[in-house]
Amino acid sequence: MTNSKHYVVHRVDKPGCEELRMQTRQAHLDYAATPGTTLVFAGPTLADDEKTMIGSVWVIEAASKEEAEAVNFEADVLRL
Repeated sequence: MTNSKHYVVHRVDKPGCEELRMQTRQAHLDYAATPGTTLVFAGPTLADDEKTMIGSVWVIEAASKEEAEAVNFEADVLRL
C-alpha cells in the first residue's frame, strides 16, 4: 500500500466479559484475518494480573485516518 500509515485501534472490553471472550475467540481471530483489513499487528491487553484479557490493540495499515476509521469492527463477534 503506497503512502500508507499505521493507525492504532485500542478496544476495551466491558467488565465481566471474560467467558464471552473465550467462547468467541476463534471467530474473533478469524475476523482479524478477513481480507480487506490490513492488519499489521494485534494482541490482547491484560489486567494487572497479566493473565486476564481485558481488551485489544490493533495496528492497521491505511491510506488515511478516514480509511482506518472505516474498518468494520462492528462485524467482529468480539465487539464487547
